[in-house]
Amino acid sequence: MTPPTPDIVSPSDRESRYRADIDGLRSVAIVPVLLFHAGLGLTGGYVGVDVFFVISGFLIASVVQTEIDRGEFSIVRFWERRVRRLFPALSIVLLAVLAAGGVLLLPRDFRELGQSVVAQGLLAANFYFCREAGYFAGPSEIKPLLHTWSLAVEEQFYVLLPPLLLLLSRVRGRMAVLIALLIASLAWSAYSTQKTPDSAFFLLPARAWELLLGVILAFGYSRIVLPKRVFEGLSVLGLLMIGWSCVQFDQQTAFPGVAALLPCLGAALVIAGGGRGSPTLVERLLSTKPFVMIGLLSYSIYLWHWPLFAYANYLRFAPLGVGLRLALIGVSVGLAAASWALVEQPFRRRTLCGTRRGILSLYAVGTCALMAIGLGIHAVGGWPERFSPEVLSAAEGATDTNPQRKLRHDLPNSIVRRGLPRLGDAADDRPPVLAVIGDSHGDAFMPVMDALCSELHVPAVAVSRSATIPLFCGETERDAGKRAFQEAVREQLDSAPSIQHVLLVARWADHKSDVMNADNLRKTVSELAALGKHVWILRQVPEQPTSVPRALALSLHWKRDLSDAACTWQDYCAHSSAADALFQRLADTNVQVLDPSSAFFPERDRCRISCDGRPLYVDDDHLSVSGALQLRAVVAPVFQAISADQEMPTAVK
Repeated sequence: MTPPTPDIVSPSDRESRYRADIDGLRSVAIVPVLLFHAGLGLTGGYVGVDVFFVISGFLIASVVQTEIDRGEFSIVRFWERRVRRLFPALSIVLLAVLAAGGVLLLPRDFRELGQSVVAQGLLAANFYFCREAGYFAGPSEIKPLLHTWSLAVEEQFYVLLPPLLLLLSRVRGRMAVLIALLIASLAWSAYSTQKTPDSAFFLLPARAWELLLGVILAFGYSRIVLPKRVFEGLSVLGLLMIGWSCVQFDQQTAFPGVAALLPCLGAALVIAGGGRGSPTLVERLLSTKPFVMIGLLSYSIYLWHWPLFAYANYLRFAPLGVGLRLALIGVSVGLAAASWALVEQPFRRRTLCGTRRGILSLYAVGTCALMAIGLGIHAVGGWPERFSPEVLSAAEGATDTNPQRKLRHDLPNSIVRRGLPRLGDAADDRPPVLAVIGDSHGDAFMPVMDALCSELHVPAVAVSRSATIPLFCGETERDAGKRAFQEAVREQLDSAPSIQHVLLVARWADHKSDVMNADNLRKTVSELAALGKHVWILRQVPEQPTSVPRALALSLHWKRDLSDAACTWQDYCAHSSAADALFQRLADTNVQVLDPSSAFFPERDRCRISCDGRPLYVDDDHLSVSGALQLRAVVAPVFQAISADQEMPTAVK
């Protein structure tokens, strides 16, 4: 979600005419985002970011170009307005978030919070969170300053737009240049959304077209002359486009890309239909007091709501209840109202820091102070002295990952060039008899196979690729890298007749049905059987409702019950039921299914998530090394079969 832009067109601005409907449009953006983050039904509520970007482009361009045309534009005055609008409320929130983090966050998370404060001060929060995104990154819902990424996008746009408009004011074809830039950014957004979705989401090049749409609308607004009934229809259509996006989009929608056109064009239609003397029905609706008031509070609502939800998610071991989520919304609005009245308005009306030098000095000193605090937190490693050794040991379980991860997460070309990586004793150059293929769950599982292959002198190979199902179904995978990986693995198995056993390990229940289905399973098993290989499948390990190391550490620190942090037997069965049903259909094939549940459910009640104070997971679903080693008895049949093939006595203890 992006913060609402400065209320440039306001009743107190004598240079421009206030449009209450634009404040009302801000409420149309902030409410869906709030409901989306609260998990209260609007699966596409995140499109509020796009509505805000269009509003930003329209208002910023309107004021800047007016001042340029009059010969009155000043970059210092421009940034004074930005600072007055954005910095005071933001600084209060940052201080509150840091203070809460000093009490609540474990060292690793507090250290990351300090880093994000520094990134925000450098106007680079979007780069920071883009770098921190990815499959193995911590969950976004517990990062208190994640929302500052969109503020950074707008601030970067503010840096670039005034010089661009100054340059274009001296040349002809201004509109053509802006349209060309919009098309280039939109094309890049569409491309990068498919190829590099994190950068498309977080970075300005793929988002600039949304802001430029507002800029172009500002320049063409007065030239749009249509009958009122047409503006009536277009305004209604614009609201419907935004609403449809909120309801129909979800987290599986490829976004922003082309999909973002719908809410962006919707916002542009609403803006274009208003402010024309005779108000449309939509303009009158958006100009009513409830819409306007929420719009005026929207920046502060934005600033406060995400840290509140992030800390609540951090401290809770189970998903937040509806009552608590509603309460957090209420607290967010209450804090926003106080922030607007006591911080935003005094600075904007110049009753506080009335001079330009005063506000810019406050900004410089305040930003440097916040960054110094963030650097200090980073330098001391997140201040671990706040916690006991037992708590720190539990928290460190998050780093108890497979030490061979980088060696086993191979790209397709390295598999073709070097073959499958060795499992167990790397110096064992005998032809492998076992191959373990998996996704990231397969990688997390590797330590037990490493240990047993070394102990029992079994030559083996292993490879994994995150979020890539270990089946031969490349033609159904949209990602070219996944297809190439699957094909490279298949070719390696085809060229290794010594491999008699293949063990497949994955997060089966979370792969989409277009790859995790009966046809692809049977195809894979049939191909491996044709190559003379016996297939083993490890059922999915139980997934937990929260990060196990964090839950274990916090339960020790706050003396809390840990039971809510572990899934129940019923939850596990329900989650894996679809995949299990597919495995059962392979009963007449060359497949044996291994069941890890015995290691995690000694009694069919709550899952076992720790052993001797050590977490069995590094997050909520990937096993730690300690967790993987719990599966020795589960994988014993694989080694017994290998022993029988080789007529060698092999025992797994």
